[in-house]
Order: sequence, then structure tokens, then C-alpha cells
Amino acid sequence: MSDKELTITTTLAKRDGFFSRHIPGRTKADVWIEYRIHAPHGTNLVIGHGPGSVHVTDIDANIEANGSRGDILFMLREPESYSIDAKTQFGSVVTDFGANVHRTSFLIGREFATNKAPGSHKIYARMGYGGITVKAIPKEAYGPSAQK
Repeated sequence: MSDKELTITTTLAKRDGFFSRHIPGRTKADVWIEYRIHAPHGTNLVIGHGPGSVHVTDIDANIEANGSRGDILFMLREPESYSIDAKTQFGSVVTDFGANVHRTSFLIGREFATNKAPGSHKIYARMGYGGITVKAIPKEAYGPSAQK
């Protein structure tokens, strides 16, 4: 890992002690962890996530996001300028801009792909059980200093 990379790992501690032999070693439910990570607008992202939701807002760079169960939401300026490859094994893919979402070969998942000009930013998203959504941020939401 270089000095320009950040890795965040969360591990639920294993239970020890007198009562541990009577209860499961790890909790599987009722745990809520929320991270809010602020990154510069042009930061490339690589996100590997288990169950839960991932929200990516206003990043103008390459994004790779994978999850096992849950949802991935991209809120982007001008999403039509991205090359997008999004696929779920069991779930939905929804986009804001008129493109066709197709069933996967197993008929239960969905996939969506666009190929834009070379040099356009790329989004690669995979979800096992859940959804992937790509939405446009309205220009009015940018603010006067951020509008292109």
C-alpha cells in the first residue's frame, strides 16, 4: 500500500469469557456501523463491501464497488459521461438516463453497460443480492461555485 491509499477494515471482536460457551461466538444481527468518508472530487475509489449499503456521491473519477448483499447508490454529476458496467446476481439495476437494463443469463439478476469515449471515467459495480442505482445530481444542487 502506498502513502496515497487508505484501507479501512472492520472486524467484530470474538466473545471470550465464562458465558461465551453458551452464546454464539459472533453476533450476526443488530449491529449498525456507519462510515462517512470524505474524499476529494477526483479520487479513484475501490470499494469491497460485505452486506449493507454503499453510497457514493459526487466523485468524478473511476469507481469500482462490490458488495455481497445490500445496495450500491451512485449520485453523480453527468452520469451519462461515464462508462458503466453494473451487474447483480439477484436484484435490480436502475439508471436515470434512458438506457436498457437487461436480465442476466440466469433471468434473476440485472445488468447494464455503456461504453463511452476512451478517457471517460469508468464505473464497475457488482452486487450479489440487492440493487445498484445510478442517479444524476441535478445541476441546481452543485451550487454556483461548483457548476461547470
